[in-house]
Amino acid sequence: MHFRHLAILIAIPIFAFALQPAPVVAQVAYTVTPRVIDVSAESRDIISRTIRIENTGIAKTGIFPTVNEITVDAGGDIVDFQGPAMVDRTSAVTSWIELPRKEIAIMPGERYELPLTIRMNPNTEPGEYHALLGFGSGRTRADAARQVELGRAPTIVVTIRVEDTKIERVDLKGFRIEKFITDAENNAIAYTLENPGDTTVVPQGEVIIYDGNGGEVASVPANPDGIALAPGESVELTTSVPTSGLIGQYKGFLNVSYGAAQTGALYDTVFFYVLPWQRLLLVFGIIAAAAVFLTVILYRRYGIADDDEAHRLEFHVRNEASPDQDHDINLKRNQEE
Repeated sequence: MHFRHLAILIAIPIFAFALQPAPVVAQVAYTVTPRVIDVSAESRDIISRTIRIENTGIAKTGIFPTVNEITVDAGGDIVDFQGPAMVDRTSAVTSWIELPRKEIAIMPGERYELPLTIRMNPNTEPGEYHALLGFGSGRTRADAARQVELGRAPTIVVTIRVEDTKIERVDLKGFRIEKFITDAENNAIAYTLENPGDTTVVPQGEVIIYDGNGGEVASVPANPDGIALAPGESVELTTSVPTSGLIGQYKGFLNVSYGAAQTGALYDTVFFYVLPWQRLLLVFGIIAAAAVFLTVILYRRYGIADDDEAHRLEFHVRNEASPDQDHDINLKRNQEE
């Protein structure tokens, strides 16, 4: 056979195959709503939502839901995608989200409702948490997860805000300072704090000492050891009044603050006297010595002893009888008569 005829015979089936219409590629298209789920919750809360998936394409579609942990910046953009393989921590937001993970097969035009449950951990700390629900499609779950990671599949951003509902509170049960302080070594300041709240607090503050003119003369820490108060616990705290250079009446002002989320404060005032016994003894000694010295000076200068002798009265009694007077009554004579 001539070579030309052979080439024609080979080309005919090739051209016939090329002229056949191209096979129709099944169009995969679906929508997922809502795009955002934003909730406020407390520990132990159970929140339910519904996710709607609609197949808008012309072919049966298999969808694999995934739950991914993410980090969102202040502008709402995702800055860290950890994926579904890193969600085994009980404190992670992804462990609170209950979402069916099996493949969802949806026919063209079909709508599917997927239940979502957020079950808050009892030990949830206050804060804002984010998760990304992905709905990728493909032959395998790995293919679907890859689509979510590359941003080629519908997603839902879940934001859970956990408010701080713990009660931080401290009650002051009496504040006293000894009325008279005579020694530098003292525990004259005492007050009792009680925690009726449900979280541990560490009270801080100081006791400020003011003089009679309102000027600050000293201060001491109110909780120098940093004692923590557990819920329901009370403690009596004591500290010393610095007496160096102090004497007279003073005012003690207690200022105690507490709380991390919301700061609270306690105030009280009491008056007291600082009377150091050493200084008092010295003052009394000086006064006594001055009194003795002044007395001696007065006796010597003004002759107080001679004046006493001059003004002394003398009484003399005679033994002889006085003559009868008209106004006298002679009892003896009356008896004789």
